[in-house]
Amino acid sequence: CLLSSISKVERLRYLRSCLKGPAENLIKSLTITGDNYDRAWAILCKHYENKRELIRSNFATFTAVAKMKTATADELSRVHNAVISTVNAQESIGRPIDSHGMDLFNHLVVELFDPRTRLEWESSSGDSFEPPSHDTLTDFIAKRILTLNAANPKNIKPASESSRSAKTYVAKRSEPSQCPLCNGEHSLMGCPDFKAKPASDRKTVAETNKLCFNCLGNHLVARCQSTRNCMTCNSRHHTMLHDAYISEPTPAAEVSALSAVGWMTTAKRSSLRPRA
Repeated sequence: CLLSSISKVERLRYLRSCLKGPAENLIKSLTITGDNYDRAWAILCKHYENKRELIRSNFATFTAVAKMKTATADELSRVHNAVISTVNAQESIGRPIDSHGMDLFNHLVVELFDPRTRLEWESSSGDSFEPPSHDTLTDFIAKRILTLNAANPKNIKPASESSRSAKTYVAKRSEPSQCPLCNGEHSLMGCPDFKAKPASDRKTVAETNKLCFNCLGNHLVARCQSTRNCMTCNSRHHTMLHDAYISEPTPAAEVSALSAVGWMTTAKRSSLRPRA
């Protein structure tokens, strides 16, 4: 185990390098000694491993999301990212939204729609009297984003260039999206199989299919034109891949207090497992 080969002094140095703001101030007065590593660890766990506060924070963040102003891909993507982030955040602390709670959550999501998107959603439900599932709602949102993007492409070439190239570009944008994981006619973000996987496996799927880690599009992250970042930590990766990134050591300036505690918790537990 990597952690067992690192002294407590080095662990404390690394832990302090990962912290900033209030978290850094919590253990700032502790000197760098082996004994103080356990003390620092206990202080941080007591302060941050508070599920009640994490749940409050998760839903406070979601309820602060502004309603859609217009029926655009950017506005709907903003809502979609907030939905995915909240659901994943609850699952990551072992408090997933259950079926009855999801009915209420779905209602809150729909309340964020603009009138046009709300009408499209109600029309898609048909004559069913049963409440739609959360997957049905997120699939609708994902498909709607694709439709809006196809109807209003941002990067169409000027008319002075080859009309054939422009027509080809529009045609490609209008083609139904095919999921690279299950080959279904939906986006990867709307794929039930993809959403059911842990973040580490989602990242592997993105790597295998050479997808953009930031928007899960069919291009390299270096060429990603999206201005949106992770809704959880604001780093340059997709919200659905967030947990895969916080499990890896990252530069001090980019590691949040909760990410540092999460990584060290995983490593510490691993060091306690019996070896074969």
